[in-house]
Amino acid sequence: MIALLTALTAHAASDDVNCNGVTASEEPLVSFTDPNCQYTSADYYLSYATFGCLYPALDYDLDNDGYVGATITLPGTEITLVLTCDVCEGIAETSQDDSDGDRVGDACDLCPESYDPDQDDSDDDGIGDVCDVCPDFIDPDQSDDDGDGVGDACDTCPDIGDAVNTDSDDDGIGDVCDNCLDTSNPGQADADDDGLGNDCDICPSDADADQADADGDGIGDVCDVCPDVIDPDQSDSDDDGIGDGCDVCPATYDTAQDDGDDDGVGDACDVCAEESDPDQEDTDGDGVGDACDSCPDIANAGQEDNNSNGLGDACETITDEPAEPGGCGSKAVLLPLMLLGGGLFRRRAR
Repeated sequence: MIALLTALTAHAASDDVNCNGVTASEEPLVSFTDPNCQYTSADYYLSYATFGCLYPALDYDLDNDGYVGATITLPGTEITLVLTCDVCEGIAETSQDDSDGDRVGDACDLCPESYDPDQDDSDDDGIGDVCDVCPDFIDPDQSDDDGDGVGDACDTCPDIGDAVNTDSDDDGIGDVCDNCLDTSNPGQADADDDGLGNDCDICPSDADADQADADGDGIGDVCDVCPDVIDPDQSDSDDDGIGDGCDVCPATYDTAQDDGDDDGVGDACDVCAEESDPDQEDTDGDGVGDACDSCPDIANAGQEDNNSNGLGDACETITDEPAEPGGCGSKAVLLPLMLLGGGLFRRRAR
């Protein structure tokens, strides 16, 4: 009898071998008239009161660590027993350590430091959902560089702490590190390195952190060819950096944009640069506007006016000229005399 008890003690590590909630010292002794009984205490048999020594408990210690843990249906019966004394059934673990007290031993617990009796593992990576930093992503390494509790494999901002992991535009980049918070741009391109992505930057090629847009045309002041005039097309026919919408000389290269007469037409292209002439009419097409042309109906690009009377030589029929030596004065004086003389001659002939 002593030999049997010694052998049994070496094999069984639990105080409740049959896992019925009653310790071995409190269990009754078996009847040795039963030929199936090998051990003295009923603690070594399943449902001893019903079946006697028919079902030795240690027969159901599948990992041979001295603890019984299994769900079994007793042979020849419809009785199912759930034996939970082994915190890691299938893994020989005599210490039976269970740090989180969830009745799942540390050696087999998917979350050994987090209470998790259900042991769910949605992504099947061997890390339980309760403690998995990426419960929906296979991530056995569980790396979390920014220490925000969200693993790198599923963190939308893996280098910036963001436990909420919000991604307003659903582009896979979290709000705290997205350079276009409300515009989907998974590539995060930022050509001007101003911290704003190309897809939402109103000046994608010019650094412009302020994103000011005085005229509200969607083109930032820093790159708008007409910052104070709504001009979404940004046309600049003369390529002078001044948009057609605000260029005083849209067809003439003119970076100075001077307008001496304040008529809205720049000096560089104004047909009357010193006289207000917004209509810019030039009837004779000589490049000098009617408003300032000394001969508005006769082409005279040089605007010659020898007698400085404001009427150009090209359109003045008789011009003052200096008297020739020995003459009688200018042609302006001789012509009336000649006409008068002709009349006197005709009267005398009669």
